[in-house]
Amino acid sequence: MENEPEIREETRKKMSLKWKILIGILAALVLVVLKLGPQNVYNYIRTAPDGFFEGDSNGTDYVAIKDYYGLSGKVTIPDTLRGKPVDTIDIWAFFDNRILTEVEIPDSVGIIGSSAFQGCKNLRQVTFGRGVFAIRSNAFMNCTKLEQIVIPEKVRSINDETFRNCGQLKSVTLPEGLTEINIQAFSGCYDL
Repeated sequence: MENEPEIREETRKKMSLKWKILIGILAALVLVVLKLGPQNVYNYIRTAPDGFFEGDSNGTDYVAIKDYYGLSGKVTIPDTLRGKPVDTIDIWAFFDNRILTEVEIPDSVGIIGSSAFQGCKNLRQVTFGRGVFAIRSNAFMNCTKLEQIVIPEKVRSINDETFRNCGQLKSVTLPEGLTEINIQAFSGCYDL
């Protein structure tokens, strides 16, 4: 058994790696629970089975999506959250989310906030609902894998840097009623 010490060392390294991975997963879970609070984690799981959506109604009859904690690359924004219609995807809601590849926005949403999807480097497809009328500045900035976009019919203005540095953007369909494209809205989109 000349190789026995080497085998033991290799087994120890494998077990050590497994423990490190397990500890990392547990630490991430603890951080999510600490950020949201245990009751909120339960509420998000219960109200949004395909992901963890954080919403805020600010005392109104509508909800704004504030954050997403899910692990799915394909996300369908719910049209209601806790019994109220979702009308806004708030600023930084998906900011720098590297998992997101596709997003479907329901008809109930009218506003996509500034930097809502900024830095989602793996986002390839966005399907807008018919209700979207405002896409704020930087909303899709640095979504480097986004290849095509169909701007909804109700949008009248494309704000500053909305699609800036979407380097693979090849096709943009603009609505007939569009009246304004602001500063650097498509800057860095070299394939257009």
